[in-house]
Parts: sequence; C-alpha cells; structure tokens
Amino acid sequence: MPTADRPLNMVLLETDDLVELADGTPFFAGAVVAIVLDQPPDAFLVLEVLDSKPVATALLFGPKRADGLRPPITAKALRSFSLEKAISQAVAMVAEKAWYVATMRSPGGVDKVTEGLYAQVGLRPGADNPIVRASKAAQAMSRRRVTDSLLREVAQIAQTNPVEPTKAVAAQLFTSHRNATRWITTARERGLLVDGFSGKAVTK
Repeated sequence: MPTADRPLNMVLLETDDLVELADGTPFFAGAVVAIVLDQPPDAFLVLEVLDSKPVATALLFGPKRADGLRPPITAKALRSFSLEKAISQAVAMVAEKAWYVATMRSPGGVDKVTEGLYAQVGLRPGADNPIVRASKAAQAMSRRRVTDSLLREVAQIAQTNPVEPTKAVAAQLFTSHRNATRWITTARERGLLVDGFSGKAVTK
C-alpha cells in the first residue's frame, strides 16, 4: 500500500496528442502510468489507443534499488498483481487528466474545469460530474471482453491444471478468482472445457 516513502499511482508521461475514444471521450494517444503495488517492485503500464479503445501495450517493473538495477520478479509478486485492476486504474487516471487538458483547450475551458472540480469534491451536491463520467466511460471500454480466444486459453490452462484450475487461470491470466471462476464456467457451457480422462467438465 502507498506510504510516506511510496507515492500514489500517477501518470508519469503522456503525449501532447489528444484523441477521442469510440464514444467521444478524450484520451491521450499514449501514456505511461506508475502503479504502486502492495510490495516492490512497482509496475509501469504503457497505454495506447487502438481501434478507438484504450489498451495496455507494455508492462514494466521499475527499479527500486539504489544502484538503479531492476529487482528480481518473484512468483509471489506476480500472484499479488492484478493486471486487470491495474489497467482499469491507469485508464481512469489518464482519462481524468485528458479531460482536464481537452477542456482547458476548449472555449470557456477554465469555467468548465472549475465546475467539474466543484462536482468532484462535492461542493455542489447533485451536480453532474464530467470528470467521473469520462473516467468511467474510458474504463468501460478498456475492460477485457470474454471472447472465444480467451475462453480457449482458459480451457487450456484449466485442463493442464486439473487439481486447482481456478487458481491457475487467475494466476496465469492476471485476473481475480471471481473472474477465473466465471470464465471457466462459460468455457464449460460452450463445450470448450472437458476433462479427457474422466469425460467430465472441469468444475473447480
């Protein structure tokens, strides 16, 4: 968790170019976001816009040692890292910053930003909050869709880990136990997940 010597998640770098997502929400064409993890090393996500949707195109683990060298990545650190959650947080942060920049560049931008800030901190209860609206819209477009390709990958992982398939899917696809359970159930319902030894669908 963030402490006095470990800063909060932050947008480290973004391009000057603003683009619009599929629904018109402003977003930076590219950005790098630092994600503070529960334990070192912290993660750095590179976000880009592809097909009018925000996506993560690279994941780096940053240096924490005094000599500047990257620390070793342990299995424990990876298990505690939720890529899905990190992407969602990063997209929300970039969307908020992009909204500020886009709004300030528009006519009457200062007044619009002021209204948005008032709504965000609750100084005007019930007021529409464009900052939150932009953030949630970008997050919705970045969420991982349950495609046939994903379900085939889920089935393969589950079948090669018959003892604890849910745990294996969650760890290898960097998702929550809840999502892993849901994906396994969906894969089974679509006939993609069958234990070849017993003839029974994997249910764990």
